[in-house]
Amino acid sequence: MQNILVIGSINMDMVMMCDRVPESGETLNGRDFECNLGGKGANQAIACAKLGGSVKMLGCVGQDGNGAKAIQDLKSFGVDVSCIRTVDGPTGVAMIIVCNGDNRILIDKGANGFLTPSMIDESVDVIKWADVVVLQLEIPMETVIYAAKCVKQLGKTVVLNPAPIAPLSEELIALSDWIIPNETESLSLTGCKEGTDWETVLEKILELGAKNAMITLGEKGCIYSCGKERKYGKAYPVKAVDTTAAGDTFVGAWCTALCNGNSLEKAVDFAARASAVTVTRKGAGMSIPTLDEIE
Repeated sequence: MQNILVIGSINMDMVMMCDRVPESGETLNGRDFECNLGGKGANQAIACAKLGGSVKMLGCVGQDGNGAKAIQDLKSFGVDVSCIRTVDGPTGVAMIIVCNGDNRILIDKGANGFLTPSMIDESVDVIKWADVVVLQLEIPMETVIYAAKCVKQLGKTVVLNPAPIAPLSEELIALSDWIIPNETESLSLTGCKEGTDWETVLEKILELGAKNAMITLGEKGCIYSCGKERKYGKAYPVKAVDTTAAGDTFVGAWCTALCNGNSLEKAVDFAARASAVTVTRKGAGMSIPTLDEIE
């Protein structure tokens, strides 16, 4: 078994269900409000832990009740939290509206914005421990780039989930061994128009300098590079209740399957099965399945 380090965001998700999204100036009644652990980094770390991976999390929380709860919840899911820092500021928060299974998300980075390059330097031992390091873009971009440099200098694998979407430098693309965007992110990254066939979009990402790339396509599965081949991974049809952590589950499950010795194709299928279960449940970390639930 190989080790995984997730460097990224830790949020508290405030989620509410609704039948339709309010128009500008309109107030509607929602339902089923919940406040749970989230953040792309935390979700991916939880997915790794629940699905059989050896995982540590490097991130920041605030000196508040949300921060204490986040650390407690991560530990309860099996994530090693020894690298998480508590800083003088509020824990990150995500406001999530779920309508007919689809979500809209607003984020206040809070403590996630305090994760600095110097903290990466202070964490070099845990980077040495890791075989694979997973990054997203809910922490400062300079920290993402610096972390990727450190990881590559130590000869480890960088997996970049470019979410939320932001312009990627040639340097960061070159440092990443895998880039895994979703549909919207891949179009933004490449400048392709909606409706462009996904093989073309994938080729555009590779032309930007990516060593390997995979685009997650929701209910349509995924497309990924495998050497010179381009392959599709199937999705498992389910009735979606909440898609909030689907992509994060996919990334974490895929990394875990690879680190546990599976082939690329088997890892893709494992990730598809895991994310299919996730979308049938409400919430983020709580919705991610365990290994027993998908085997």
